Amino acid sequence: MKDFIEANDLREMAQQIIDSEKDFVLIDLEKVEFCRIKQQTKQGEHLFAFVQRLSDLSRFICKKDWAIVFYPIFDTLTEKGKKYVVEHEIRHIDPENKKIINHDFAEFRSMVKKHGLDYLEMIENAEQKIKLIKETEKLQRKQQKLESKK
Repeated sequence: MKDFIEANDLREMAQQIIDSEKDFVLIDLEKVEFCRIKQQTKQGEHLFAFVQRLSDLSRFICKKDWAIVFYPIFDTLTEKGKKYVVEHEIRHIDPENKKIINHDFAEFRSMVKKHGLDYLEMIENAEQKIKLIKETEKLQRKQQKLESKK
């Protein structure tokens, strides 16, 4: 099982975004769990974050409807980039129909109107950082193997 930690700092950021956007009037952050996953996974290799609708059982147990999970690469972003990603993930939540909203195109139109195409550069920079993280992790594993053989 992957290790997760709470991300209350991102809940606060999300609340600031919601307070400044009329589009989010129906979203109740009390129904959203914010957490970080400790390791960048192969599945999330090119992701900063994802949102997931929780199962019936999970909703019953934790009294939350949604989880937004942030990968380690998210923390390498600038403050502007972090806000962008948090807003992006919030836009996936459909509180009325209890389902995930898909993008209009490769991105939400509203995000492109608001931010322009700056996010493309942010993604390219993050992909370079992901490569560096993978290389570092690979070197660490090799080092651990060498040390365990001693």
